[in-house]
Amino acid sequence: MRRYIAPVIRVLAVIALLVGLLIVFGAGTSSPRADLVVYNGNDVSTLDPQRLSWIPDMRIARLVYEPLVQHDVLDWDARIVPAAAESWRVSEDGRTYTFAIRDDARWSNGEPVTSEQFRYAWRRGMLPDLASDYAAMFRFIEGADAFYEWRVGQLGMMERGESAYADGRALWDATLAKFDELVALRAPDARTLVVTLREPVPFFLDLCAFAVFCPVYPPLVDQYERVDAASGRLVRRPGWTRPPAIVSNGPFEVTDWQFKRTLRLDQNPHYWNRGALHVRSIE
Repeated sequence: MRRYIAPVIRVLAVIALLVGLLIVFGAGTSSPRADLVVYNGNDVSTLDPQRLSWIPDMRIARLVYEPLVQHDVLDWDARIVPAAAESWRVSEDGRTYTFAIRDDARWSNGEPVTSEQFRYAWRRGMLPDLASDYAAMFRFIEGADAFYEWRVGQLGMMERGESAYADGRALWDATLAKFDELVALRAPDARTLVVTLREPVPFFLDLCAFAVFCPVYPPLVDQYERVDAASGRLVRRPGWTRPPAIVSNGPFEVTDWQFKRTLRLDQNPHYWNRGALHVRSIE
């Protein structure tokens, strides 16, 4: 009799597992079919602009966030066109770019997009703490190299117990001050962003169109990042990049994200150029 018990238990275990999988994958939010259904190649690993790396992430990020400028994908030469910035001017020496953020640029929660939020996001991208794959792209900005190296050096001193700062929080406050001192990235008012490069970079506007240069919403991100008192490093939690927490400034917002199953985007009701959108939802 015993020799029959073990196979029966195994069969029952398999049946229980299958039933469990059916429950998990059969459950989910019932939402109307999207206007556009596409295959993205893989699940998205992150929607943190400064942490983007993989192409599937970039595709979604371009729909969810909006940088200062973007490429006109309908133009053969993919020329640069306005996006969150309605206009810009370049100094005669080709080093200083002054962007005018459009008045009607809005986050998905209705709050205005400001120049300081771009500055906040770009500073994140420069930090060694974030280990961004594209941190080097920010280092065309005057002072960005010096800031990066200073931060690396100070973190090393903190780790060795040689820091002049009492704790990690004090080092972080000094880091913010050092960024203001060294990096030629200014937000003189809510609608103006001024960037000075260490030398002329003919493709700088193309960089500004890259998803890693998109802004983030500081009141949200600050809730998920903290400074470790012992090491001084910025510690991240990724929860803000998923619905319902995520706040974005692009044409669409993430309304549903089921791991390795589906991701749904619906129009950002506050997007400044909704009239140009021909679909209301994407899955």
